[in-house]
Amino acid sequence: MEGEDAETYSSAFADARALGLDDAGARHYANALVYLNGVVAWDAFIAENVIGRFIEAFDEAVKTNGATASDAVSYAYAIALDGDGARAAAYSKAFAQTEFSGVASHFYAFYYVHELVRGATSPPDEYADFLASLAEANARGYALSSASSVQERLAYAELYMSGYSDAILMAAHERGYTREWVARNWAEFIAGREERAHIYALTYADALLAGREEQDAGTYATAYEEAYTSQKEQGATDEDAHLYAAAFADAKLGS
Repeated sequence: MEGEDAETYSSAFADARALGLDDAGARHYANALVYLNGVVAWDAFIAENVIGRFIEAFDEAVKTNGATASDAVSYAYAIALDGDGARAAAYSKAFAQTEFSGVASHFYAFYYVHELVRGATSPPDEYADFLASLAEANARGYALSSASSVQERLAYAELYMSGYSDAILMAAHERGYTREWVARNWAEFIAGREERAHIYALTYADALLAGREEQDAGTYATAYEEAYTSQKEQGATDEDAHLYAAAFADAKLGS
């Protein structure tokens, strides 16, 4: 972390230690606050006062209720973003199931709960694998970004997630599946397609960052992914497959 992100982390870590939390708990809180700061700066639809509500709710949970750092952060997220603590359990569950760490783990949890609430008209258990996979893709996009600031990495994650979703929806459309069917039968649908969706998403995000128009970025990513997959199926190394795919996609788009 650099600049403002590093300052926020350092200050939050010190505050958490002052509350009596150990180093691990302080890191958990500090990463949460860095992530939330990034979201507020990046998303104009989130009010800035969520930061104050988050800090107050976290302090209350630790001081009054003796909550652990993880439970306190989950509670604070729910209070700051939703107005009540009804979703705190969902945040805790998301933190517990992700393999990501640091700020990326908070991105995972935030996205998981957001999608869970958005799809609340359907039984959550039927969508659990689907939501977890989307949240994982979102956090993976964040983790893959080489940007120095949280805000820029969030922006890259959005591009990656857009590409990942497009790849999934295109594959579903080709087979006549609806999004609902895909969500309910995620394990069956994604088998053998996850790596292809990842390659498409990564290439799509990088193409947009390189200045390509959205349509060209999609065409480029499609060509790249198909060439990469073909080379891998023929036994090429990962490095050789990427080199071939890049040359193939560049040639197809005349660049």
